[in-house]
Order: sequence, then structure tokens, then C-alpha cells
Amino acid sequence: MRLVFITGSYPPLRCGVGDYTAMLAETLAEQGGLDVTVLTSIGAHAQPEHAAVRVLPLVTTWGLGELRKIRGRIAELRPDLIHLQYPTQGYGRRMMPSFLPAAIATLGIPVAQTWHEPLSWKGWFRYLPNALTRDTLVVVEKAYQSFLPGWYRWLLRRKRVEFVPVSSNIPVRKLSSTARDDIRSRFGKPGKNMIAYFGFVHRLKGVERLFEIADPRLDHLVVLSKLNDDDPYQHTIRQLTQAPRWAGNVTVTGFLPAEEVAGVLAAADAAVFPFLNGVSLRNASVLAARIQGTFVLTTSGNRRGYCVEENTYRASPDDCSEMRTALRTHLGTSRSGESLEGATWHDVAHRHLDIYRAVLLAQP
Repeated sequence: MRLVFITGSYPPLRCGVGDYTAMLAETLAEQGGLDVTVLTSIGAHAQPEHAAVRVLPLVTTWGLGELRKIRGRIAELRPDLIHLQYPTQGYGRRMMPSFLPAAIATLGIPVAQTWHEPLSWKGWFRYLPNALTRDTLVVVEKAYQSFLPGWYRWLLRRKRVEFVPVSSNIPVRKLSSTARDDIRSRFGKPGKNMIAYFGFVHRLKGVERLFEIADPRLDHLVVLSKLNDDDPYQHTIRQLTQAPRWAGNVTVTGFLPAEEVAGVLAAADAAVFPFLNGVSLRNASVLAARIQGTFVLTTSGNRRGYCVEENTYRASPDDCSEMRTALRTHLGTSRSGESLEGATWHDVAHRHLDIYRAVLLAQP
């Protein structure tokens, strides 16, 4: 099977969907019997010829002017199936990616799309061209269609909708006591609890709440992310790290390799994700902390309290007082076991293979 992924971002370009695509493409290529190509933005690393996945960093802007170039390269590759990923940071606000399913359909090549995020009302209109094509839609939220208005679900009626859970891009790390102490001395502060946050920093993540939930007299915050002072929200977070109350009690790591992220999450006393809209199955950053066995504090709109099997406390998204109490109650609790791990990348890849085979079998 010749498979082509199209994504606006791919490593080393920073994007959660790009990282997801890389893990899926590489895991599928390991299965054997697949020729896997990724068509993506200039700035991604082209792989050496002997690599399992061929990466083609072809696209400059994702504007409509690039559509002919992409369509021409697809015609040259002659894939059996194309799998498009939405959204990605690389697409920006360009509309051309939304017209790709229709453009590819004119070549007679079957298409699968993955929509990684629930749509806002702006997204409903941006994704209209995606919604109107007859193809397969993969979602990473089991109840994805319930987040859509009835008229939009009606538009999707011709699609085959498949749910595939996400897996973590971060490996499980088992630490010796020496390794744990070393990580805590590098990123934390002697005599204080180490509280970690991992993921991109933007408003819906509620990162500013970390500074209300934790206590600088007792805790040291480790923000496993990069802060760009040109971004107004991230600049605000930078200012909070430097405010008198927290000065000297916060480490901002920048982007780290996956193995190092795993080590910090495994060494932490808690990982806190105070999301404004609540946690969901697609939040791989939360899964990355949970699989280490570390106590996770997050928010939810429909679940409350502590789950022993997941070592996770879900608070109301609007209740920082509840989050403070939960942090102090469960801080330092650790667990291990299969209930924490969720789907592996091999599970995700095999599920995709089943979908691809069904799509190809349904072709006339």
C-alpha cells in the first residue's frame, strides 16, 4: 500500500499534530508492506533515502497558489490513499488545505481526514469544503459529533466517521532514585515540591492558574515549554514567573527532547493542567504525565474528584480553590500499571490500518 500523509507541520516544526503524524507515520512504516510518504511544509527535515518514512518538505505558504504544485506531486506519487491532518500550525489561516479533499478526489484517489480538535463556529465555516466531500473522517474524541450543531452533523452524513484514540508522543520513563534526584536538582529546588506543566502555552490551557494553585513557599514550578515574548499571552506568563512572589521558584525549560520531558514528568510530585474548557481524550500532554505514574491534576466539565486507577483528580474548570485543595491532598502520590497507559502507538497504527483497508475495499 502506498500511503501519503499531508500535514502543515512535521518535526522539527513545532506542532502537536505534526508530532502525532510523525509517530503514526513511523509506526505504520515499521509494520512492513507500506510505502509511507509525508508531504509537508518547507522547514521539516527531509529523511535520508534509507529511512522508513519519505518526507517531502514541499509547501511554502499553503495558499491557493500552491494547490497545483501539491496536486502535481500527488499525481507523480500515485498513492493508494491520502490521509490529511487538520488543523496544524503550519497551515496558519490559509484556506487551501480545506480544498485539498475535493482537489484530490478529482485524481480518483481515496481520502481520509483526521480532525484533531472540536470546531468553533469559525471552524464550521472554514471546514465546510472538508465537510462536503464523501470520504472517511477520523476523530480523536469518541463523542466528537455531539460537539457539532445538528446542521453540521447533517453535512457529515455521507462520511464514514471512525474514532481512534491518541497515544503519547512521550515515552514511559522508570527512574532510579539517583536519576530522580539528579533531575530534581537540575529543574527543581531543594526542599520544595516539584510541580510540572507540559504542553503549548496559550490562553485555553489556563497556564496563569498554575501561579494561583501552587504555593511558592512550598512548591517549585517547572514549565516544560517555550515562552515567546512576542506572544502577548506568553509574555504575561513570563511576567508571572518574574513577579516577586514567584521569582526564583519557576523553571521554564524551553523545548526538550521527549526522553527528558518524560524524566521531568516522572520525577515531579504532580503535573497540573488547569485547562479552561476541561481535559479531553486528545490531550496527549496529560497522557504523557499520567503514564509516568505521576499524580495529575486537571479540569473537567462532567467528571469530578479523584480517580485511583488513573491517579488523576478532575476539578471544575472554574474552581481554583478545589484545585489547590486537591494538589495539597494528593501531591506526591504515584502509581504504575496498565490502567495508566491507554492506547499504544502500535494500537493506533493497527486501527488506522483497519480503516485504510476498509476504505480501499469500498472503492469501485
